[in-house]
Amino acid sequence: MLEMAEVLKETSNANTVTITIPEGFTIDDIAVRVSENGICTKDEFLSAVKNYPLPSYVKDDPDKRYNLEGFLFPDTYNFDAGVKPEYIIETMIKRFEEIWSKVSTGFNIKSEDIEKVITVASIIEKEARVDKDRPLVASVIYNRLAQDMP
Repeated sequence: MLEMAEVLKETSNANTVTITIPEGFTIDDIAVRVSENGICTKDEFLSAVKNYPLPSYVKDDPDKRYNLEGFLFPDTYNFDAGVKPEYIIETMIKRFEEIWSKVSTGFNIKSEDIEKVITVASIIEKEARVDKDRPLVASVIYNRLAQDMP
C-alpha cells in the first residue's frame, strides 16, 4: 500500500516544477529562471509580459521596457512544465494583489498611486544593502521628489 501511494504521489507531481523567484529579480531575471526550469522559453515569457493586459493600477507607458516590472510577486510557485507564460504572469500578479491587499490595509492609497508606491519600493529594495538603510534611501528618494529632482 505504501509503495502504491508513493508511486501515485511521484506520478502526480512528475510534471510539476517548483520555481523560486527571489526579491529583486527583474522581469528579465524571471524569464531566465522560467526558461532554465523548462517551463517556457525566455522569449515566450518576455513576449507574454509585453502583451499581457495590464491591471487597472498599471499605466501603459511606452517609455518603460516592461509595464509589469515590479508587479510579478517574488515567491515560490509550482507550475506544470510547458504551462503558458500568461498563466505564470497571471499567477504572479494575483499573488501581488493578495499581498498588496494585506500590506496596504489601513492606508489610504489610491489605485492610481499603487504604481508610484511600488516603483519607490523597488528602488529602495535595489539600493539598500541592509535593512537599516531602507529608511535612509527612502528619505533621499522622497526629498528629491519633493524638490522635483527625479
